[in-house]
Amino acid sequence: MADRELKRWVSDRLHSVLGYAEGHLADYVVSLAKGAKSTAALLGKLHEADVPKSEATSRFAAELFGRIPRAGGSSSKPADASR
Repeated sequence: MADRELKRWVSDRLHSVLGYAEGHLADYVVSLAKGAKSTAALLGKLHEADVPKSEATSRFAAELFGRIPRAGGSSSKPADASR
C-alpha cells in the first residue's frame, strides 16, 4: 500500500475512532505502526498517546499493523495470524 493511500486510510479510521483526524496525527500514527513489533505493542503506544481503549481502537491497531510493509515479509497480514 502506498504511503499516501495508507495515510488517507489512517486519517479516515482516526476520524472514526477519535472523532477527528489531522494530517500530522495520521503521520505520527503511521510512524508508530512502522516501529511496532506487534499489534499489542502498537495498541500500547496508541493508548500511551491517549487514544481511548475500545474495541474500535483494537480493530484499528490490528488492521493498521497488518497494512504496514515489513522487511522480508510476505503479503499476508501478520495481525490475522494472532486471531
